[in-house]
Amino acid sequence: RRFPLVKLELVEESTARLETLLRSGAIDLVMDNCELDQEVFDRHVFRKEYLLLAVPGSFPVNESLKAYQIPAEAIQSQSFLRKEVEAVPLAVFQKEPFLVLKPENDTRQRAMELCSRCGFQPEILFELDQQMTSYNITCSGMGISFISDTLAAKVPATSQVVYYKLEGSGCSRNLYFYWKRGRYFSRAMQEFLELSVSVK
Repeated sequence: RRFPLVKLELVEESTARLETLLRSGAIDLVMDNCELDQEVFDRHVFRKEYLLLAVPGSFPVNESLKAYQIPAEAIQSQSFLRKEVEAVPLAVFQKEPFLVLKPENDTRQRAMELCSRCGFQPEILFELDQQMTSYNITCSGMGISFISDTLAAKVPATSQVVYYKLEGSGCSRNLYFYWKRGRYFSRAMQEFLELSVSVK
Protein backbone atom coordinates (compact mmCIF):
# COMPACT_ATOMS: atom_id res chain seq x y z
CA ARG A 1 0.00 0.00 0.00
CA ARG A 2 2.88 2.40 0.69
CA PHE A 3 4.57 1.67 -2.64
CA PRO A 4 1.83 0.86 -5.18
CA LEU A 5 4.18 1.07 -8.17
CA VAL A 6 6.52 -1.59 -6.79
CA LYS A 7 5.57 -5.06 -8.01
CA LEU A 8 6.82 -8.16 -6.22
CA GLU A 9 7.47 -11.48 -7.93
CA LEU A 10 7.97 -14.48 -5.66
CA VAL A 11 10.27 -17.24 -6.93
CA GLU A 12 10.35 -20.59 -5.10
CA GLU A 13 13.34 -22.76 -5.94
CA SER A 14 16.04 -24.85 -4.31
CA THR A 15 18.82 -22.96 -2.54
CA ALA A 16 21.28 -23.87 -5.30
CA ARG A 17 18.96 -22.50 -7.99
CA LEU A 18 18.22 -19.33 -6.02
CA GLU A 19 21.94 -18.74 -5.54
CA THR A 20 22.47 -19.03 -9.31
CA LEU A 21 19.63 -16.61 -10.04
CA LEU A 22 20.92 -14.12 -7.47
CA ARG A 23 24.48 -14.35 -8.77
CA SER A 24 23.31 -13.68 -12.34
CA GLY A 25 21.15 -10.72 -11.33
CA ALA A 26 17.90 -12.40 -12.38
CA ILE A 27 16.48 -11.79 -8.90
CA ASP A 28 17.15 -9.03 -6.36
CA LEU A 29 16.93 -10.77 -2.99
CA VAL A 30 16.94 -14.29 -1.60
CA MET A 31 15.47 -15.32 1.74
CA ASP A 32 17.11 -18.50 3.02
CA ASN A 33 18.54 -20.12 6.12
CA CYS A 34 21.68 -21.39 4.40
CA GLU A 35 25.18 -19.93 4.47
CA LEU A 36 26.01 -18.37 1.09
CA ASP A 37 29.49 -17.18 0.10
CA GLN A 38 30.05 -13.87 1.90
CA GLU A 39 32.65 -12.83 -0.66
CA VAL A 40 29.92 -12.85 -3.30
CA PHE A 41 26.80 -11.94 -1.31
CA ASP A 42 25.88 -9.44 1.38
CA ARG A 43 23.22 -10.36 3.88
CA HIS A 44 20.85 -9.12 6.55
CA VAL A 45 19.60 -11.30 9.43
CA PHE A 46 15.82 -11.42 9.27
CA ARG A 47 15.38 -13.47 12.44
CA LYS A 48 16.61 -16.48 14.36
CA GLU A 49 14.40 -19.51 13.88
CA TYR A 50 14.08 -22.89 15.57
CA LEU A 51 13.31 -26.34 14.26
CA LEU A 52 10.27 -28.13 15.63
CA LEU A 53 8.87 -31.60 15.12
CA ALA A 54 5.42 -31.68 13.53
CA VAL A 55 3.60 -35.00 14.05
CA PRO A 56 0.21 -36.04 12.69
CA GLY A 57 -2.31 -35.83 15.52
CA SER A 58 -3.63 -39.27 14.60
CA PHE A 59 -0.33 -41.04 15.40
CA PRO A 60 -0.75 -43.22 18.54
CA VAL A 61 2.76 -42.27 19.74
CA ASN A 62 1.34 -38.87 20.77
CA GLU A 63 -0.72 -40.44 23.55
CA SER A 64 2.30 -41.06 25.78
CA LEU A 65 3.90 -37.68 25.01
CA LYS A 66 1.28 -35.18 26.13
CA ALA A 67 3.68 -33.57 28.62
CA TYR A 68 5.95 -32.55 25.73
CA GLN A 69 3.33 -31.16 23.36
CA ILE A 70 3.52 -27.45 22.50
CA PRO A 71 0.36 -25.43 21.79
CA ALA A 72 0.32 -23.17 18.76
CA GLU A 73 0.14 -20.09 20.99
CA ALA A 74 3.47 -21.01 22.60
CA ILE A 75 5.07 -21.11 19.14
CA GLN A 76 3.60 -17.76 18.16
CA SER A 77 4.85 -16.12 21.37
CA GLN A 78 8.10 -18.14 21.37
CA SER A 79 7.42 -19.08 25.00
CA PHE A 80 8.28 -22.68 24.03
CA LEU A 81 11.93 -21.54 24.19
CA ARG A 82 11.78 -21.23 27.97
CA LYS A 83 14.04 -23.66 29.82
CA GLU A 84 11.11 -25.23 31.67
CA VAL A 85 9.59 -26.41 28.36
CA GLU A 86 11.10 -29.85 27.81
CA ALA A 87 12.31 -31.15 24.46
CA VAL A 88 10.79 -34.41 23.30
CA PRO A 89 13.06 -37.48 23.28
CA LEU A 90 13.37 -37.80 19.51
CA ALA A 91 14.20 -41.52 19.60
CA VAL A 92 10.60 -42.39 20.51
CA PHE A 93 9.69 -41.62 16.88
CA GLN A 94 12.28 -43.91 15.27
CA LYS A 95 9.69 -46.39 13.98
CA GLU A 96 7.45 -43.70 12.52
CA PRO A 97 7.50 -42.49 8.87
CA PHE A 98 9.29 -39.20 8.22
CA LEU A 99 8.93 -36.58 5.52
CA VAL A 100 12.27 -34.91 4.80
CA LEU A 101 13.54 -32.34 2.36
CA LYS A 102 16.03 -33.03 -0.42
CA PRO A 103 19.64 -33.85 0.66
CA GLU A 104 21.06 -30.42 -0.21
CA ASN A 105 18.53 -28.63 2.02
CA ASP A 106 19.72 -27.24 5.37
CA THR A 107 16.61 -28.49 7.19
CA ARG A 108 17.26 -32.01 5.88
CA GLN A 109 20.88 -31.94 7.00
CA ARG A 110 19.97 -30.73 10.46
CA ALA A 111 17.16 -33.29 10.78
CA MET A 112 19.44 -36.17 9.86
CA GLU A 113 22.06 -34.98 12.33
CA LEU A 114 19.48 -34.74 15.12
CA CYS A 115 18.25 -38.27 14.43
CA SER A 116 21.80 -39.60 14.22
CA ARG A 117 22.63 -38.13 17.62
CA CYS A 118 19.62 -39.96 19.01
CA GLY A 119 20.89 -43.24 17.59
CA PHE A 120 18.65 -43.85 14.58
CA GLN A 121 18.18 -43.16 10.90
CA PRO A 122 14.64 -42.04 10.10
CA GLU A 123 12.34 -44.14 7.95
CA ILE A 124 11.88 -41.74 5.03
CA LEU A 125 8.49 -41.84 3.33
CA PHE A 126 9.00 -38.86 0.98
CA GLU A 127 11.80 -36.48 0.02
CA LEU A 128 10.40 -33.04 -0.80
CA ASP A 129 11.52 -29.64 -2.05
CA GLN A 130 9.60 -27.33 0.28
CA GLN A 131 9.04 -27.23 4.02
CA MET A 132 5.45 -26.12 3.47
CA THR A 133 4.80 -29.20 1.35
CA SER A 134 6.11 -31.50 4.07
CA TYR A 135 3.94 -29.69 6.63
CA ASN A 136 0.83 -30.10 4.47
CA ILE A 137 1.50 -33.83 4.11
CA THR A 138 1.93 -34.05 7.88
CA CYS A 139 -1.50 -32.39 8.17
CA SER A 140 -2.89 -35.17 5.98
CA GLY A 141 -1.64 -37.74 8.51
CA MET A 142 1.06 -39.42 6.44
CA GLY A 143 4.31 -38.64 8.25
CA ILE A 144 6.41 -36.55 10.62
CA SER A 145 8.19 -33.42 9.41
CA PHE A 146 10.82 -31.03 10.71
CA ILE A 147 9.59 -27.46 10.32
CA SER A 148 10.69 -24.05 11.51
CA ASP A 149 8.84 -22.04 14.11
CA THR A 150 8.72 -19.31 11.44
CA LEU A 151 6.37 -21.50 9.42
CA ALA A 152 4.50 -22.99 12.39
CA ALA A 153 3.70 -19.53 13.76
CA LYS A 154 2.06 -18.45 10.49
CA VAL A 155 -0.08 -21.45 9.54
CA PRO A 156 -3.64 -21.77 10.88
CA ALA A 157 -3.89 -23.72 14.14
CA THR A 158 -5.14 -27.27 13.61
CA SER A 159 -5.75 -30.33 15.76
CA GLN A 160 -4.36 -32.45 12.91
CA VAL A 161 -0.77 -31.64 13.93
CA VAL A 162 1.04 -31.93 17.25
CA TYR A 163 4.21 -29.89 17.80
CA TYR A 164 7.25 -30.83 19.87
CA LYS A 165 10.33 -28.89 20.93
CA LEU A 166 13.71 -30.30 19.87
CA GLU A 167 17.06 -29.90 21.57
CA GLY A 168 20.61 -29.54 20.35
CA SER A 169 22.79 -26.90 18.75
CA GLY A 170 21.42 -27.77 15.32
CA CYS A 171 17.90 -26.70 16.24
CA SER A 172 18.47 -22.97 15.79
CA ARG A 173 19.71 -20.99 12.81
CA ASN A 174 19.51 -17.56 11.27
CA LEU A 175 17.12 -16.71 8.46
CA TYR A 176 18.80 -14.26 6.07
CA PHE A 177 18.04 -11.92 3.23
CA TYR A 178 20.88 -12.09 0.67
CA TRP A 179 21.78 -9.84 -2.26
CA LYS A 180 24.71 -9.79 -4.65
CA ARG A 181 27.66 -7.80 -3.32
CA GLY A 182 28.56 -4.78 -5.45
CA ARG A 183 25.25 -4.74 -7.29
CA TYR A 184 23.18 -1.55 -7.26
CA PHE A 185 20.99 -1.66 -4.16
CA SER A 186 17.74 -0.05 -5.21
CA ARG A 187 15.43 2.08 -3.10
CA ALA A 188 12.77 -0.62 -3.48
CA MET A 189 15.14 -3.26 -2.06
CA GLN A 190 16.07 -0.97 0.83
CA GLU A 191 12.44 -0.23 1.70
CA PHE A 192 11.56 -3.92 1.44
CA LEU A 193 14.25 -4.86 3.96
CA GLU A 194 13.21 -2.09 6.33
CA LEU A 195 9.58 -3.20 6.14
CA SER A 196 10.59 -6.81 6.80
CA VAL A 197 12.12 -5.81 10.14
CA SER A 198 8.80 -4.34 11.26
CA VAL A 199 6.72 -7.45 10.50
CA LYS A 200 8.95 -10.30 11.68
